[in-house]
Amino acid sequence: MVLGIYKRVSTEEQSIKGLSLENQESRGIELALRLGYDYKVYTDAGISGTLSFDKRKGLNDLLNDIADKKINAVFITDLDRLSRGGIVQISLLKDIFKENNIRLFDINQEIDLNDINQDLLTDIKSLLAAFETKKTSIRIKQVLEKSAKDGKAPGGPLMPFGYTKDENKKLVIHNEEAEIIKRIYLMALEGKGTKVIATTLNNEGIPTKRGRVTIGSAMTVRGEKKTTFLWRDAVVYGILTNPIYKGQRRFRGNLYDSPIIIEPETFNIVQEAIKNRNQFTDTTNKYQYLLKGLIKCPVCKNRFYGHKRANGRDNAYVCGSSRYTGEFCGNNGINIDFLEELVLKNIKEFDKVVDEAFKEVRGVGYKKGIDSKINLFNEEIKNNQKAIENLLDITQKAGISPTQFKSRFNKLNSRINYLNKEVELLKKRENILNEETGIKQVVKTGLSKFKTLTFEERQIFVRSLISTIYIRWIPENLAHLITIDFRIDKLQNYLVSKELLINRTLGRSKRIAKILDEKILIKKIYEDGTEDAFGVKYVN
Repeated sequence: MVLGIYKRVSTEEQSIKGLSLENQESRGIELALRLGYDYKVYTDAGISGTLSFDKRKGLNDLLNDIADKKINAVFITDLDRLSRGGIVQISLLKDIFKENNIRLFDINQEIDLNDINQDLLTDIKSLLAAFETKKTSIRIKQVLEKSAKDGKAPGGPLMPFGYTKDENKKLVIHNEEAEIIKRIYLMALEGKGTKVIATTLNNEGIPTKRGRVTIGSAMTVRGEKKTTFLWRDAVVYGILTNPIYKGQRRFRGNLYDSPIIIEPETFNIVQEAIKNRNQFTDTTNKYQYLLKGLIKCPVCKNRFYGHKRANGRDNAYVCGSSRYTGEFCGNNGINIDFLEELVLKNIKEFDKVVDEAFKEVRGVGYKKGIDSKINLFNEEIKNNQKAIENLLDITQKAGISPTQFKSRFNKLNSRINYLNKEVELLKKRENILNEETGIKQVVKTGLSKFKTLTFEERQIFVRSLISTIYIRWIPENLAHLITIDFRIDKLQNYLVSKELLINRTLGRSKRIAKILDEKILIKKIYEDGTEDAFGVKYVN
C-alpha cells in the first residue's frame, strides 16, 4: 500500500501559517509509518491552488499515479492544499478519489467521502477557501494600485533604471543612474541607434540595473544562473519609450505621477525620432521564422535568431552572441531556407527515424537486458521495504517513536522511489514499441494538412514534434553538426534525436549539401539536465 503525500505552499502562506513544505511532508511520513504504508511525495512549491490540475505538476503526477493504481491513499494537511479553485475542482477530485477507492487523510483524521456529512463539509470548506482566495486577490490588487497612486516603489530589488526607493518606500530618483538615463536620451537625439548606445555603455563598463543588484551573487534567468548582465538594444529601446522618465508611471493600464528625469518635450522629440529612424528598433521581426525559439547554440547556450535583410544579403539563423561586439562564440550560422527544408524533410521521414531509433529495442537481447535490470531493481526495492519493516518492529519493541529514525526512513524511501522511477522508465522502453503506429499517424495527419495551415499553425505543428535543434559549426570538416531532438510525449523522459554532419560546398551554380555522417539516437534526459544517449549509427 502506498500513501501519496501532497504538499503545496506559497511564500505568503508559509510565513503566516508555518505550513512549510518540510512540515507537511514530515506529517505525511508520520502517517505512512503509522499505517505501515510506503509513501511517495508530490510537491507544488509556490503554486496557486486556484490553477488547473495540468498546470500543477505535483498534483498532476499524483492523479496520474492514482489512475495507474500506484497510490492507495492520499495525505494533505488541509483540504485547501488540494484546491482553492472552488466547488468544481474539489468535486472533480472527490470523484477521482471515490472511483479509485482512495483513502483521504488530513492532519486530523481520515475523511470518508462516502459519508454524506463529511462530503458536504468538504464542499463547504472548498467554497470558503475559494472565497478567501478571491478576497485576498482583490485586496492585493487594491493595495498595489494605491501604492502606485501614492508614489510607492514597486516590490523587489529591480526598480526601473534611474530610480530607487527612500525610507518611506517612495519611488525617488537615483542620481547616478539618472545621469546615465539623460545620456542615453542625448545619444538618441544625436542620431545613435539602440545597438550603438548599448555597445557604448558596455564598452565603458557601465552596469545595468541587474548588474548593480547582483554584485557578488548570481540571478537565475530562464533557468540559468547568471552573474554578468550587459546592455542590450531591447533594454535601451525600453528606456527610450518608457513614459516613467517624463513623469508618467504605467501601472495596470493607468498612468500615475512619477519623479521626472527627462523633460516631457525631450521625451516627445525622441519618440518622433524613433518613428522616423530605422536604427531605433523594438526588436520585433518583420520576417517570419518557422524555427524561431527552437534552435540553441551548444557552445555558448544562446538561442539562434533569424537574420534577414530586404536586399537578400543576409538570410541565416545565427547565434545570439553575434549581436554584440566581443561576445561572438564563433559558432557560424546556417541558411534559413536550407535548415527549414531539412527539418521538414526529416519530419516527413519520421517513419524512418522511428524505425532506426527502435531497431535496437526490437532485439531479443535488448529486451532480456531490460528485464534483467527490472528484476534487479525490484529485488532491491523488496530488500529496502523489508529494512523499513524491520526498523519499525525495532522501534515498536523498544517503545521508541519512529520519527527518531526519520533520516533512515527518508534514505530508504528515497532509494525506493528512485528505483521505482527507474523501473517505470525501463518498462516504458519496452512498451514504446506499441506506440510506434500512433506516433507515426500523428505526424502523417499533420503533414497531410501542412500546406493548408497558416504560418502560426505550422509553427505550432513543428513545435509539437521538436523539442530543440542544436547547430554547431565544425571547422575541420567545414560542416555543420545539426541535432534535431524530436519531442514524443509517449517517451516522457526520452527524446528521439537525429544527428547530421552536413558540408555545404559552393558548386558552379549553388551550394551543394553533402551528408558526411548521420546518427539516430534515443536520449534519456535526467532530472539534472544530463543526457544518456543510446541507439544506432548509420552512414548514407
